Amino acid sequence: RRAFDTMQMDWPFDLLIGADFFLTHRVLVANGQHRLYFVDMTNPPGQPLPVMADAGAYSRRGAALAARHDFANAIDDFTRAIALAPDEPRYLVQRATAHIDRRELLLARGGFALAIAKRPGLVDALIERATIDFEDRNLAAVRQDLEAAAKAAPKEADDRFAIAAIYAAL
Repeated sequence: RRAFDTMQMDWPFDLLIGADFFLTHRVLVANGQHRLYFVDMTNPPGQPLPVMADAGAYSRRGAALAARHDFANAIDDFTRAIALAPDEPRYLVQRATAHIDRRELLLARGGFALAIAKRPGLVDALIERATIDFEDRNLAAVRQDLEAAAKAAPKEADDRFAIAAIYAAL
């Protein structure tokens, strides 16, 4: 705030925090004290990540790592979540999405296929696999996945826009 005061400006806030800050810090807001306490939770390079309690914890940390573009560690956490809860296809989808971000499309497609095998009406996995197949020009597979996604998606779901966009591109 002092830097702003020297510029003859009166700001209505002391600190502005972006969403990325909350991904890398544990934050405590003490409203009564008008203070914000935080601890940096980033892992120093070369240090192993701490062991988590369950599959959900690995999934959440993997999502935070993926949001910070640390895809290698995110994929490791999603893999641990899958090992702890092999019947949960959501973790397969998360790992496959991280593979897409690393442009590892074959691994991503395989992950989506495993998730769809576990839960055939998994709309987001069907749409993502259709997108990969579209890039590979496998149009028959694209149509098959889009039809399955259209059947499984609720009528008011936003996923229908993605389905329509891929159909339009076909």
